[in-house]
Amino acid sequence: MNDHQPPEQRAFPDALLPRQKEYLMSEITRDRRTSSRRSRSLVLRVGAVGALAVIVLAVLSLSGVFGSNGPLTIDKALAAVTIADGEVLHIKITGVETDGSTFVQENWSYSEEPWKYRGMTESGGGRLQEVAMDGSGLHQVYDARTNSILEMQDETVAGLAEPKVAGESYEKMIRDLLTSGLAQEDGQEQVGGRDAVRIVERRPAQEGEGTENVYLVDAETGRPLEWRIMNEGENRTLHFDIYEKLPGTPENLGLLDLKVAYPGATVYTDPAAFEQALSKAPAE
Repeated sequence: MNDHQPPEQRAFPDALLPRQKEYLMSEITRDRRTSSRRSRSLVLRVGAVGALAVIVLAVLSLSGVFGSNGPLTIDKALAAVTIADGEVLHIKITGVETDGSTFVQENWSYSEEPWKYRGMTESGGGRLQEVAMDGSGLHQVYDARTNSILEMQDETVAGLAEPKVAGESYEKMIRDLLTSGLAQEDGQEQVGGRDAVRIVERRPAQEGEGTENVYLVDAETGRPLEWRIMNEGENRTLHFDIYEKLPGTPENLGLLDLKVAYPGATVYTDPAAFEQALSKAPAE
């Protein structure tokens, strides 16, 4: 029986790959059934003109307990990314890639049953993608150019043949980093004029590649400020523009529903009809 847990992989409809048009899709799904898994990955999916370019933000092989240095700071940082039942987590990140290109990602998540998630990503050139899903099995995709929403249930998504992409939530990845057994406090610095504690996780080279994560948190609150991901030959920096925990009020929960966010949008339940609407949209 389908219990509507956030699966490790999701499929994407053909409607999001219209010919000669750029429509982007991205999804970070929550892995709540394999919390003991040792390999953690975060993948942002960005598609354009019949193809999806995969941005791998981090590959972390993690296990164990706290590092030997700075346990109090690490405890504080861990508490900052631990979400209580009934809270909505709101994150906005500006990411900078190795080549200097940027993207902005904003998401809202609610872990109490029925769980909810909404995320949007704007990549270089102003291209926007937005998705939402919840524990009932509902998937939503919003297209700004046509002001339309595609809604599908798990059964429909499972029948689509698009490639699948794994991913996890930022807060989950950060918790894994902090509990890797390799995370250690490594001094302080300023981030945007704020005092920050630097937490470093270094992994030895495996198959020719080494990984270093520099995670900076607010010295007072432990909240994330910046995450520098340095793999061999690749550097990515994530700036946490917003990181806040909101009460799970009806108003805040409405932020996770695309129909509430865009009340005037046309809603489609048939991927083919959604694709037809996209095909009629004027060129950018």
